[in-house]
Amino acid sequence: MKSTDMKNIRHQLNWSQEFLARQLGISLRSISRYEAGHTPIPSPVGIAVRSFLNGNRGQGYGGRK
Repeated sequence: MKSTDMKNIRHQLNWSQEFLARQLGISLRSISRYEAGHTPIPSPVGIAVRSFLNGNRGQGYGGRK
């Protein structure tokens, strides 16, 4: 997954970086680094992010920042 893919999916879900981080169980800083392209996105994270887009979105609403 490319950094732009993650950001685009997050925007489609209308989720903040903080909400996505909570859903994945990782830090907000990691999400920020992934989306900025500073850190490669691990395959399991990419798979999980795509699964959210395909309807397995967890619970709650994160709002987009």
